[in-house]
Amino acid sequence: MGTNEVVFFANCDGSAHPVVREAGDTGLESALQALVSGLTQEERHSGLHTGFEEVAERAEIDVVASIDDGLAEIDFVIGQNRWQPGQRASTSSQLLSFIDPIYATVFAFPEVDALDLSTMCWGEADCSGTLEREVWEATVFLNDGLIVNAGCDVLLAVSSPECRVDATAFIDTAAVANVATDDTLNLRAGPGVNYLVVAEVGPSDDLRLSDRFFGTEDGAEWRLVQTESGDIGWVNEAFLDA
Repeated sequence: MGTNEVVFFANCDGSAHPVVREAGDTGLESALQALVSGLTQEERHSGLHTGFEEVAERAEIDVVASIDDGLAEIDFVIGQNRWQPGQRASTSSQLLSFIDPIYATVFAFPEVDALDLSTMCWGEADCSGTLEREVWEATVFLNDGLIVNAGCDVLLAVSSPECRVDATAFIDTAAVANVATDDTLNLRAGPGVNYLVVAEVGPSDDLRLSDRFFGTEDGAEWRLVQTESGDIGWVNEAFLDA
C-alpha cells in the first residue's frame, strides 16, 4: 500500500475484498470514511458491494474513529446525531453487508486488538461488548476456509488462493497422542489456544497432516490438520504421534 493510500473492504461472493483509495491521511478514520463514501461504478459492476451503496445520505455521514491501547472505537454521525442504517439492516444479509466490510476494514490495522461494538446497535447485531481480533479471525476462517496467521495475512488472504485450504495440502497421517481416554483434543481456528474450537477428536482418532506449521511465542509448534470427517483446524504438535 502506498504512503498516501488507505484500504477498506467490500463484499464479493460472501468474502471481503480490499479496495484501495488515495487519501491525504492513512488512519482508521480515513479508511472508514472511504468505505462510507462508496464504490465506483466499475467496482460495483465487478461484483463488489457494501450496505452503504444503498444509503442515499452517505455523503452526509461523518466517521469518528480512534485506536486507544489496542481498542478501536468508531461512530457514524450526521450533524450532532448518531447515524444507523435502520430498516436497511433489517435482515441478516443486509446487516452483514454493513458490518462485514466495517470489521475487515478495522482489523486491517494490526494495532487493533478489539473493536468496541457499543455504537453499532444495528438490527440483530450484538453491541453489548467488544469484538476481539481472535474471534473475528476465527469467524473468517470458518466462513472462508482460510489459513490464519501462518504465512498469510488474514485480511489479504480472502483474495489470495494460495492462502485457502486445499485438500491436496494434507499429505500424511498421524494418530492423536497424549490425550486421556475420557478426553478429546480440540482443533482450533488458528494456531493458538486463544482461537475458537472448530472441532473435537477422540484420543484414538487419526488426523491428516498438512505441511503448514506455525510457532507461537511460548515455543509451541502448531500444525494444520484435517479430521476423517473433513473438519480442518490447528492442533499443538505435542498431541500428534507423527
